[in-house]
Amino acid sequence: MTDETDPSTHSAQINPPLRISRREVISHGGLLGVAGLLSPNFFALLPEPAMAQESAHALASAAHSTTQENHAMPLVRIDAFEGRSESEIKTLLDAAHRAIVKAFHINERDRYQIFDAHPKSRFIMQDTGLGIPRTDKALIVTVFSKARAEVLKRRLYKELTDELQRSAGTQPSDVMIAIVENGAADWTFGNGEPQFLTGDLA
Repeated sequence: MTDETDPSTHSAQINPPLRISRREVISHGGLLGVAGLLSPNFFALLPEPAMAQESAHALASAAHSTTQENHAMPLVRIDAFEGRSESEIKTLLDAAHRAIVKAFHINERDRYQIFDAHPKSRFIMQDTGLGIPRTDKALIVTVFSKARAEVLKRRLYKELTDELQRSAGTQPSDVMIAIVENGAADWTFGNGEPQFLTGDLA
């Protein structure tokens, strides 16, 4: 039975314990949100020390997941209009790989790329009504990958568009990126073995 005269009970009803998930932090704040919430001033507002400790652990794990090396290498497909030279295609693929290595913290040799050029009659890339200009250098980059945190996906969008502009002269408005997620059972890298399931790959 609740004692309505007990001040601590009244306070708990007005100010219930604050619970914060890693997903909420990453979704709303990205790396800046993680850094801000890890500050001592933030946890000083939490009413229960145990809750503060639990939240700190969750947020620290989220921050760690954005920096640790990830062996879940992606498969990258780039579709574009015809007209690029072999040298331009190599520059494009090299730039895309550098960006993905940096964004996802994968091994340099985890490189799986497909480039496919299409005539204009078979490659349509509009703007969903967003008013984004397109040129004949437009690209659709599809990344097939095991699940990754939203903060890493946002980092990939930034790194990839920046690197393609810097190295290949592709304007950010010409780059569309789609990430297709799958699971450990959806990959074999050879010999008919599902390496993520056998433990050969983490």
